[in-house]
Amino acid sequence: MKPENIKKDLLDHRSTYLIVLLTLAVWFAQLTTFSGQVSSGQALLESGAIFSPHILADPSQIWRLFTPIFVHASWGHVLSNMLIVFFMGRLIEEIFGHLRYLIIYLLAGIFANSAIFFLAPDVLSTGASGAVFGLFGAIAALGYFTGDPRLKQIGKTFAVLIILQIFINLFQLGQVNIWGHIGGALGGVLLAAFIPPKAYWKWVPTTYKVSCGLIFVALMIVFIALPFMRG
Repeated sequence: MKPENIKKDLLDHRSTYLIVLLTLAVWFAQLTTFSGQVSSGQALLESGAIFSPHILADPSQIWRLFTPIFVHASWGHVLSNMLIVFFMGRLIEEIFGHLRYLIIYLLAGIFANSAIFFLAPDVLSTGASGAVFGLFGAIAALGYFTGDPRLKQIGKTFAVLIILQIFINLFQLGQVNIWGHIGGALGGVLLAAFIPPKAYWKWVPTTYKVSCGLIFVALMIVFIALPFMRG
């Protein structure tokens, strides 16, 4: 690839590159700090994994709803997620634009971790999977919200990926946190209507924008507040 093409690719997919580089930087920091113990529960906790009892005991650790997006448990874990982001995220970034794409990735990841906090209170969880499923959910729903035939076709492909992966997760209970995947996908669906691509802003009815935005916020409040109330 010519230098000018590399530069163009970097600029066209700047958010994708930023996510991958930040995630790999965090992973190398984990390796440097914990070496062979990087996958241990204690190392993951110290790296920023989500573990509900820690947050309930010390609410100031609510930041753990954000940090797991960049924390991973193994080479396979981080590489599988970042390869998906790199190859599929580029298409999604082209459709949503740099800022909206990044916002959806981060907010869907937080939404997914909030769902884990609420629905899987005894699970130690890390990884970008919830954010990745958020991207999948956003692009899968965009065709429906806009009515654009091209986006509908792309959306069907991603919807199949979501359903297939969640079906596979059913046979991996204990190894994969299915609530994070479902939560991420749902968050992405809601965000696709709330902050659709600039080019499709007028295509999405205002009622969709308002209702999906309110549902997203309401669910976040429920996911975060109820564990403290029942605890």
